[in-house]
Amino acid sequence: MRKLSLMLALICSSFAFAQLPQPGPEISALKWMVGDWTSEGKFTMMGSEMPYTAEWTVTMEGPFLKSVSKMNMMGMTLIETGYTHWDKAKKQYVMTTYTNFSDMPRIERGTMTGSVLTMLSDPWEAMGQPASSRSTLSKVSDDVLQFKLEMKAGDGWETASNDQFKRKKK
Repeated sequence: MRKLSLMLALICSSFAFAQLPQPGPEISALKWMVGDWTSEGKFTMMGSEMPYTAEWTVTMEGPFLKSVSKMNMMGMTLIETGYTHWDKAKKQYVMTTYTNFSDMPRIERGTMTGSVLTMLSDPWEAMGQPASSRSTLSKVSDDVLQFKLEMKAGDGWETASNDQFKRKKK
């Protein structure tokens, strides 16, 4: 029993000195997104406009940027959790998002120019329908972000929403 206690103490002390992975410079460059945000606006899909409200929390989690959002629209709640990392080989951001509207993750890839992050999704399926999206997130100020979401429609793109997220006051 004494050997087991000593072994557990050594293992625990080694964890105390272990260095957890930290975000690299490309993920650290996204720190302007970290915080609690809210938005409301109109979501347009296939010509129909629907009002929505949304909450969004962004945190640093080890080497990743973690994003958790909840959007309420037409009596439905869309919940998404995503992790963004930097793909060194391809020199691009990659975000893997899981949602309650699909049994498969959405994979997005993108770049940042200044404080504008543009992401393009791989084709995926949402609520049984094929989907591709392009999102553009821009820093307007420390407390305001502009978010534009476009959905693939034939050979072009249709704007689904183009609204601001405001930082929640503490």
